[in-house]
Amino acid sequence: MYNLPLTIKQKIIMGFSTIGVLLVAGSIFFYNSLTQISTANSNVELLAVPVQKQSSALQIKLLNMIKVGALGFTQQSTPDLVNSEQEYARLNQEFQSAVAVLRSKVMDQPKMLQALKQAQTHYQEYVSQSEQFYLAKKNVASANEAFVSSYQEFIASRDQASNDMLDLELLEIDNAQLLVDIVGNGARIDDMLYTLQNTMSGLKQVPELTLLAQHKEDVGFLVANAKNNFDFMQRLFESIDDKSLLDDFELQFSVLNELLVEPGKLYQQKQQALDDAINANTAYNNSVNSFNATYQQLTLLLSLAEARFNELQLTTKDKVATGEDLAIYMAVIFVALAAFIGVITTRAMLGPLANANKSLALIAQGDLTQRLVIENQDEFGDLFNNINKLSDDLTTLMKN
Repeated sequence: MYNLPLTIKQKIIMGFSTIGVLLVAGSIFFYNSLTQISTANSNVELLAVPVQKQSSALQIKLLNMIKVGALGFTQQSTPDLVNSEQEYARLNQEFQSAVAVLRSKVMDQPKMLQALKQAQTHYQEYVSQSEQFYLAKKNVASANEAFVSSYQEFIASRDQASNDMLDLELLEIDNAQLLVDIVGNGARIDDMLYTLQNTMSGLKQVPELTLLAQHKEDVGFLVANAKNNFDFMQRLFESIDDKSLLDDFELQFSVLNELLVEPGKLYQQKQQALDDAINANTAYNNSVNSFNATYQQLTLLLSLAEARFNELQLTTKDKVATGEDLAIYMAVIFVALAAFIGVITTRAMLGPLANANKSLALIAQGDLTQRLVIENQDEFGDLFNNINKLSDDLTTLMKN
């Protein structure tokens, strides 16, 4: 700058312009750095954190679903099962909505998207198995309710048949021995009905199909014995006109036979309940397995989300560190350049000014032999030229 063919004004303008350019350049660098930091923070806040929260929320919703399903599996009545199933369906809708939101946030992350797809596959199987066990449990409840109704019918028919046998003592017939035979046979039939009721009282608690078959066989044997005794009773009543008790007993016994032997409605209902209970257990166990697989994939998804969060957070820290380093570097550069420009500008102005003062001092002392060397055609060049001219004029004047 010192030797540039520029005027002082131009040199000053050039120096300050250089400083201005450096400030603008520094501002651009700082703005770019701040933009990168802002982008990194936005990625953390808008991408990593929501995925983390959404993945964690899915796990919580899934845990709520398995909790509701486990509670529903213990329910026995149809209304309780329906309420539990409705709550499960509501949670399922919330889960599906949350999955859709999360899918939109991980479309650019292949690993996370793959984990989410795997979780959805296992989840669909989990929901399907849960729906199956709810259906089976409702079928169990319906079969048990039907069983209770049929069992009440059995108790009523057995009690009435027993009363008919006991009321045989009230018969009025002339043949005393025949009456004794009838009452005795009626007592045996009543004992069989009592034994039948005691045996049937344990039917509801039968836990397995093999035990159910054995139970039905035992009851069939009791019913057959009662039928044989009733056939004998009918032969005893051949000479008796009043067969009202016998007719009523036959009606009640036909009901018992239908419930216990042919077709054995009580056993059909119990078998249906056991079959559906087996189906419910199988479906529930399968749903638990599918739940575990789903939860495992969601755990993987959450770990990937946490890894991405850490990565973006590290990127943010790197951007901040880069910005800090840039600020230090730019500050040093600004100070160095400002000092350099200040020194150059000062030398460009003070050096020629000192030479001019020295020359004028010599002239004032009467030394008119010194001449200033004009190096630049600027304001100082004009000044030096005028001083030299002054020396020349004074020299001429002195000679004259």
